[in-house]
Amino acid sequence: MTVSAFVCISAVAETPGVKLPDPSEGDVNGLQGIIFWPSDAKQRPVDASGCNVYLVPGDVDKRFSYPCGKWIAPPPDRYTIWLEQGTRISHQTVVVNGGRKFQGNGMVTLIPLQEA
Repeated sequence: MTVSAFVCISAVAETPGVKLPDPSEGDVNGLQGIIFWPSDAKQRPVDASGCNVYLVPGDVDKRFSYPCGKWIAPPPDRYTIWLEQGTRISHQTVVVNGGRKFQGNGMVTLIPLQEA
């Protein structure tokens, strides 16, 4: 899986009360999962309640939506993605998902939000 313009983490200083999932939990039906998590401008995770991630594949007539903080393994494709939470939104960026088999770690992905 290739990512661009956001932070994929294995260790980060967590905001008090916000616990990021362990990457070893990222097995989604035998595939490497990815989890999208909102952060503040300093890349500190924030509460994911009410946050959704939107994925638009190369076939722009489709759009997938998942709650932030949930392990997902979308079909292999190139996706334009963004997060929304209340009045906050992230910039759009691109994720290429190759449908890799799970090899012990999923991807925990922090994406900063700002007021819309």
